[in-house]
Amino acid sequence: MTGVCSAEMVSCAICGTDSRSNLCEGCASELDNPLPFIAEQVLSAAVRPAGAWLIDVWGRVHPLEPSTTIGRTPVARGMSLFHASISRRHAEVVRERGSWYVHDLNSKCKTRVNGDPITDSALAHGDRVSFGMVGFYFVIDDGCRGEDADHLGSRTLKPKDVPLALPIESEGDATHPDLPRFHFRLVEAPDGLSGFFEARGDCVKLSMLQLQFLRILHDRMVSQAEVHSLARGYVSSESLLSDLPWDSKEPDENHLKQLVRRIRRILDGVGLGGAIESQRGLGYRLRFIPTGV
Repeated sequence: MTGVCSAEMVSCAICGTDSRSNLCEGCASELDNPLPFIAEQVLSAAVRPAGAWLIDVWGRVHPLEPSTTIGRTPVARGMSLFHASISRRHAEVVRERGSWYVHDLNSKCKTRVNGDPITDSALAHGDRVSFGMVGFYFVIDDGCRGEDADHLGSRTLKPKDVPLALPIESEGDATHPDLPRFHFRLVEAPDGLSGFFEARGDCVKLSMLQLQFLRILHDRMVSQAEVHSLARGYVSSESLLSDLPWDSKEPDENHLKQLVRRIRRILDGVGLGGAIESQRGLGYRLRFIPTGV
């Protein structure tokens, strides 16, 4: 593969057209991409990059080592894909005798190259590789796409960053054992101006704004049953500022932070301190899976 590197321009790694990302919209649309699915469900760690990448639907590059294992289990080196279609050890991409190959590891939802299910397959620059429902492009490193250029690069993980012993499956909740479950019920009052929540035997009154904030987080956590617990349930600040019934005509981040502080004080008063989690770039979520009608 040949090309001219330019710090002033980004081109699509597949078709070469000018693009705001390493992938143009047309090439990105060709990849398998389950919904809901977010960038934080893809984590990669490469200690010895070997001259090739997998590029995800967001245009981020994930460097490959001479042997890279792909699966659902978090690992210190390799690629972790947190989606129900991914097996614990799903596939392996290896460099052998100067060529690249992908081997399916008897995965449940199969590995495909350019749409065809494979057991073992050679890889060429530009091939579409799908692990379960999650697609990537295989790309030979052209020296023009730094991993951390602006927002395009994948997060480079050090081995100590990855939770090595995080459980993935257990009886009764095969996907999310590390998010606790307990009864949490939200109810709107007859006056339509307030409400309350029930949890651990307590019934606590809320303003309508507080009730709707918790309802949005509650519904997002419940609806994202297929999302791994590391990324499940988050609602962005932008969505909350747009969707909540604010008194202010132009609510901003400070309004949201004040609201969260008030709700956290209320929850702390009934022994639910830390029940609302915030994560930069993701937003807010409940740190539990709510049950109750």
